[in-house]
Amino acid sequence: MTREKTNIFFITIGIIALMVFAVVIGANVDSNVANAGVLRTMTISQKEDSNVEYINNSYIGTDGHISTFGDDENSFWESLEIKLDNQLISDVDSQNFIVTNVNAIDVPKTYHLIANVNYDGNTYNNVAFDAVINKKTLNINLVLSTEDVEEQTNLVIDEGVKYTAKIIYYGFANNDNESTLIYPPIIPSLPKKPINNYEIRAKDAYSDRYLIVYGSARITINSCPKTEIKFDSGTTNLLTLEGSFNPYAELEFLDIGVNNTSVEYTQIDNNVNTHYLGNEILKKYEPVGSYRINLIIDGNKEEMVQTKVIVKMSDEMKKHEEFLIIAHTNDGFYSVITAKENDGYLEFTTSDLGDFMIISPISGLTTTQMAIAILCGVVGLFAIILFFALFRRKY
Repeated sequence: MTREKTNIFFITIGIIALMVFAVVIGANVDSNVANAGVLRTMTISQKEDSNVEYINNSYIGTDGHISTFGDDENSFWESLEIKLDNQLISDVDSQNFIVTNVNAIDVPKTYHLIANVNYDGNTYNNVAFDAVINKKTLNINLVLSTEDVEEQTNLVIDEGVKYTAKIIYYGFANNDNESTLIYPPIIPSLPKKPINNYEIRAKDAYSDRYLIVYGSARITINSCPKTEIKFDSGTTNLLTLEGSFNPYAELEFLDIGVNNTSVEYTQIDNNVNTHYLGNEILKKYEPVGSYRINLIIDGNKEEMVQTKVIVKMSDEMKKHEEFLIIAHTNDGFYSVITAKENDGYLEFTTSDLGDFMIISPISGLTTTQMAIAILCGVVGLFAIILFFALFRRKY
């Protein structure tokens, strides 16, 4: 091969090599440029129909990492849409999703969040987005039961049957329970009188994380009154009440007597003397006993309870024969009631219960004692006349 041909060959080889190198370099540059431009713009937003109800603080790590929370249908993670160059992607690993500016979650609130996301070998820092977290619904329901009837929301019983109410929760997230609430619910006073289809529901619960919804129970109490209430000492009947009484009521009975050192007697005596100040009844009668008789439901005294009272008399009262009763009843009224003694018991009828002071006439002799004295006087006088008549005849 001539020198000229050899030079042309090498020049040709060199040109071809330069062209191949240029193509390779160009391809690499284009690849790098392409790689530099692929998946460069990341956006995060919440789905329009999302309803994130709850996030527990325990799911937030010290680095601000949050992933999935609560039930799947209400999780924070499931509510997000992540896009790269406006194309939706769904294979982002939640463990590679770091929210950097969250220390605690309060609800309801719109959060302005910043995330760092690792995806497909690339890191996308400081991706800002807004997220709305609402309060999760917590249902606080009520059920009623008796000793013989299981828990239910519609209970029908007779008056006097004991029943209880119990709170049932539905909707706590994760490991939350009643202690999570700032203020737990309370059960209102349960009705203890005849009533039809009465609604009962808990109240006054408060939470900073839950939207509380109350469910109610209903109670129907059929009328079934007591007609007699007795109180005894074990062997002796001390008190009988006859009338129509609520079976739920508890009897309060105090035989106070006349005792100036007793707080109860002092109270009754002061009330009577204040109300009847200047009245002739206090000048003609004196106290010989006192009673406090009440029927109480949930700490409240029953009012307008018309009652026949049969109460055992004390030995001191038995020394008297005529009685009146000054009644200060729970409806706020004072009245004077006649009473009679029957075989060691004092009987009277009152329009209501309350405090009762037993009074008897102030006199040296009772009616019986006066009759006996008169009879003795007549017999004595007859004996004297007879004596003088016999004496004069003899002499």
